[in-house]
Amino acid sequence: MGERSAISLVTSGGIEAMPLVLLRGWRQWHIAPDGLRETPMPCAHSDWLDPRHTDELWFAQGLPIPELEVGLQFLIKAGELRCIMPSLDTRLVIEGVPYRNRGLRTLALAHTWVNFAGLQLGLLKLSGFFRPLDDTAWQPWFTPKSLNRGLASLVPILAEGPDELRQGFHLLSVPMLVPDQALQADYEYVLLLSGGEDRTQELLALEKPPCSCLRIKTSNAARLSESYTKPLCYQPLIDAESDDD
Repeated sequence: MGERSAISLVTSGGIEAMPLVLLRGWRQWHIAPDGLRETPMPCAHSDWLDPRHTDELWFAQGLPIPELEVGLQFLIKAGELRCIMPSLDTRLVIEGVPYRNRGLRTLALAHTWVNFAGLQLGLLKLSGFFRPLDDTAWQPWFTPKSLNRGLASLVPILAEGPDELRQGFHLLSVPMLVPDQALQADYEYVLLLSGGEDRTQELLALEKPPCSCLRIKTSNAARLSESYTKPLCYQPLIDAESDDD
């Protein structure tokens, strides 16, 4: 199967397709321990690349495997919640600066989103699974979690957050946990927001499940220093590369 070209939006009327190209102008945010932080994205006055991808997560050679947090992500339009989905946040900290944008395909994005309106959030749980690419058996990544912690972190941001969130489209990630099993290359990872553990295997078998889903494959990629283009904004990452393969 080829790469996804659209986000699947689950609504009360069924599943709709939203072309990924529409996301290019959307801003990306993350709730960090010290408050709300924006992840740089391409714009007219910067050279940042768009790191978001719904199929793959790349690890540049010469750099450590990034740290991760699992949680929730929300689509916010003009200050209002529109969709909810799982979040797989990864970062490398270089000289005290966290890099969530480390080049192409370095920010995982859920491929199935659910309309926020009418959801029974109390019934939903976040669950995660992983497997090597050469295996067919899924392993649980962590015990299923209620959404309470993520939702509680979101409320003050919506009430007291910056005015920018009240204009345009935004994706906001809220961390909930750090799995014991760290990320590895050549693995497949799935995050689900669903209402019943008894349907897990059924949902894992579906390419377009009727619930919020993030499904990503990891792989090693070339060094940033060997890229055809090397924007200056990535220079600290290039300088941090080791000589190890």
